[in-house]
Amino acid sequence: MDKTTTLNSAYFADDVPALQTSFAAGGSVVFAVTDSGGTQLATWEEDYYPDANGQITIRGIGEIGMTYLLVGSASASGWTYAPWVQVRVTVTYTPALSHETIAVFTTKIYYSRARTQISDPTAYTGFLSRFTERTIVPNQPLTFAYMELTAAPTLRYGVSWMTEDGVKYHAWDEAQTAGTAGTMKTFSMPLSDIASAVTTQSGETCTAGQILAVEVKLVRGGSVADSLKCYVDQGHQRQLTAFLFHNCFGVAESMAFTADDERTNELDSEMAFMGDDYRRSWSDLEEYHTVDSGSINEEEYQACVDLATSPFVYLLDEDGTAGEEVVITAVDYADTKPRVTPTRVRVTYRSTAKTTGKFDRAARVPVGVFDETFDESFE
Repeated sequence: MDKTTTLNSAYFADDVPALQTSFAAGGSVVFAVTDSGGTQLATWEEDYYPDANGQITIRGIGEIGMTYLLVGSASASGWTYAPWVQVRVTVTYTPALSHETIAVFTTKIYYSRARTQISDPTAYTGFLSRFTERTIVPNQPLTFAYMELTAAPTLRYGVSWMTEDGVKYHAWDEAQTAGTAGTMKTFSMPLSDIASAVTTQSGETCTAGQILAVEVKLVRGGSVADSLKCYVDQGHQRQLTAFLFHNCFGVAESMAFTADDERTNELDSEMAFMGDDYRRSWSDLEEYHTVDSGSINEEEYQACVDLATSPFVYLLDEDGTAGEEVVITAVDYADTKPRVTPTRVRVTYRSTAKTTGKFDRAARVPVGVFDETFDESFE
């Protein structure tokens, strides 16, 4: 693990190095955590003793921040979470209980579940996503996020769609309103919203089922800082399982598995004598789904890692909104380089509900030839 004698003003959580400082005699370190609004969340004191070189090493500052970065669940109003917390480390020298302050270190911790190698989150100009180019299915929303800097960026959209006259393309710029510097701005756009925007901007009719590709460019200071291109697979999928989850930055991300869905059941029950009869006093049939990603690239594999470690995972409904909450219970992945077979991931999940079984039936209303007139006389 890297070590430093000072702390930068901000880090993503997994990039915080160990803090090393001189400490001639025994003393203590006081930790204090405050949220982005200045409210103190916690404070505590720990005893430290110097090594043979008269130094102490303070580890786990990023983990302290992650403890208090509560990532919110999906809701109708969107995904919400604390943008950052501040960790203050005060090193005190305590001979004769004098509590003389030796040094004070303060840094902001941003949510991350991976080493980002981004030196300063507050100056990061790109999208907070693993993807640069990907394929999505119709019920996947287009999700992306960026860090708010001093100047507001511009989003440049480009959409191609199929019509009776062939493929059409339209691009337009959308200036963004400046937000609070150092916070994240997130977007989650279903294809229906993108189609409506195309119709409004171009004057041409466009529907979600016609969209072939969407590109979003992040323009800062007149130059393109980053881009994300999504190809839309409009083909019929025999089997489709789409997930909504938090990526490594705590931002909403989605991913679709289009290969097999294997279902297994485990019966958990308790048996006991009731009178003279041996009966089941309690039972629970747990249903597990194992879905296959099909052939994926390295970016998609890294997104699968985010899916497996996300604190919240939801199945995507047909309209692209968060549906049933599930929990990932197992991941099966193996890769050999050079590759002789396509890379694939198998993910096992179950519902977070105590009872996994559910009643799922729609009312049947007879229509057409097989209606109330259909009886035994029909030949």
